[in-house]
Amino acid sequence: MEDWLLWMLADSSLPTGGFVASGGLEAALHASQIHSEPSLISFISTSLHNLAHSSIPYVRSAWSCLDSDSMQNSDTPPSEELLRLDKLYDALTGSNHVARRASIAQGSAYLTVMERGFVDCVEDGKIKQMKLFKMKIRGGTTPGHLPITFGAITQCLRISLDKTLHLYLYLHARTLLSSAVRLNLVGPYRAQALLLHLHSTVDKVLENYHLSVERPEDVDRVEGKGEEEDEGGWQTSPLLDIMQGTHDRLYTRLFNT
Repeated sequence: MEDWLLWMLADSSLPTGGFVASGGLEAALHASQIHSEPSLISFISTSLHNLAHSSIPYVRSAWSCLDSDSMQNSDTPPSEELLRLDKLYDALTGSNHVARRASIAQGSAYLTVMERGFVDCVEDGKIKQMKLFKMKIRGGTTPGHLPITFGAITQCLRISLDKTLHLYLYLHARTLLSSAVRLNLVGPYRAQALLLHLHSTVDKVLENYHLSVERPEDVDRVEGKGEEEDEGGWQTSPLLDIMQGTHDRLYTRLFNT
């Protein structure tokens, strides 16, 4: 069942809003930072590295707080923990309104997909916590960012943490290459070849995030870490963040972000 759910989450027809996002690629193109295939590959690698350090900590923490053992042993309701993580991530994206807008839109889309498409395979206790979290989003208490909702939803679907993190980075790489095709930077066949080779980049950035030392499937060790260690992210590429923030100032643009 896990493999089937992974294929569904990786399906490009899943209505999550990623089709209208370029991850800053369009802004970088207009800033003359991308002018060849090597510069495109460099941009994607940098973006993946940045995402691994800015978003992956929150995906992991959101996944962990809805784990069955964690729900039983924690004094804080999972919906409240998700709220706290969401506000922390919102502070991280506060300087980049374009990235913040994309994260909120896709986070909301994933929650809707789970509610309408995957609810039959989620435990009642976890459904209750996700509904409480969604009520806070609708009430304007919290924005509902993508890393938080993605981590929580994959845990609800009983997808392992290791596969969750790889899927999150794979979807980002695929989005960037899909955007590159529509911006006429590479052809569709070449984009698939590049996506194939990017698996080593994804493995490397996850390894750099110390996931090779602390295996992500070792849930007990993840949960046993202190709060100061199991959450928090940072930008590794300020230039990428700045360029994406200029997207709304482009004279003509194909993507929303």
